[in-house]
Amino acid sequence: MKKSIFLLIFFLFLLIPGIMAIPVKRIDVIVFHSETCSACYKIDQFLHESLKEYPIMIIQEFDITIEDAKRIYDLFKDIYDLDIEGYPVPMVIIGKDVFSGSRETTLKAMDEKLKMCFTGECTITIVGEKDIIISDSTPSPQDITPSHQYGFMVLAGVFCSLNPYTMGVATRVRKEKTHGLAFITGYGITCLLFCLALINVLFFFTGVVMEKVLAVIAGGWGVLAWLSAVVPVITIPRSYQKSMYQLITDRSQLSLFSLGIGTFIGALLFTTGIYLLIGYTIMDMSLLQRLAHVSVVAGVQVLLVSAGYTFKIKSSIILYLLVGIGSILMAVLFWMGW
Repeated sequence: MKKSIFLLIFFLFLLIPGIMAIPVKRIDVIVFHSETCSACYKIDQFLHESLKEYPIMIIQEFDITIEDAKRIYDLFKDIYDLDIEGYPVPMVIIGKDVFSGSRETTLKAMDEKLKMCFTGECTITIVGEKDIIISDSTPSPQDITPSHQYGFMVLAGVFCSLNPYTMGVATRVRKEKTHGLAFITGYGITCLLFCLALINVLFFFTGVVMEKVLAVIAGGWGVLAWLSAVVPVITIPRSYQKSMYQLITDRSQLSLFSLGIGTFIGALLFTTGIYLLIGYTIMDMSLLQRLAHVSVVAGVQVLLVSAGYTFKIKSSIILYLLVGIGSILMAVLFWMGW
């Protein structure tokens, strides 16, 4: 009996080290965030929900308002060869892949990556302050690199500028033989600032439901603009038009600059749906990326408004149809994730 107990204990001592030596697989997830980033809350919710499905996840969070976190962020930028200015958040790193923003396409790509890591290996070990050891044999999701949406911005700029009110004012400026540079400058700067300001509002409304709602709003807005070619559904108040035309007759550069601002604001009756899509599309980008994309929108509009001023584009029925169909088309493209 004593011999049997001795043998049992002996085998247990042999077995326990073997059990302890079994490697425990894990998925390392690095998250850069900040307390003021509303999109970061969406990422945080997604990852903690994913923990239920992938319990081997180890989430390491870094608040980029802390200097140490910025140094780690810089280290990842060097190791992963990320061409990023500043510290845009949210930024999630899983294995060898980097995910930015919180769009639904990004979340789907992250989930696909986690599935592959669950059966493979995705570990990240930070060594000191100058090195990172990455172990990741899984492939990257096909849509991991978000497209820069410049084509979307160009189309948005085209349809936003080709609305009957903007072209009507541009034609009136030309008719009065007034120099239009100040007018066009005011219009372009207002477009730029409006798009950037709109992002701050949309930050409070994220998620797949909101994306669909914005697409429906833009499509509905387009239908109203399209109908306005026949029925006066969308019209600029006469008092507003009269005050804008008074700025033209004043002929001063300040008045014409103000006219550009007022014309952009009036044109929002036709183009707000498209601008909502623009703001939401660039919401998760870094500041420099936002500026680049919004500059495309504003630049295209400046060119087309200049063309309208030069060539007197004044066929309002066609412009009603163009801005209406354009808003519907942008809504469809946005819905499809383009």
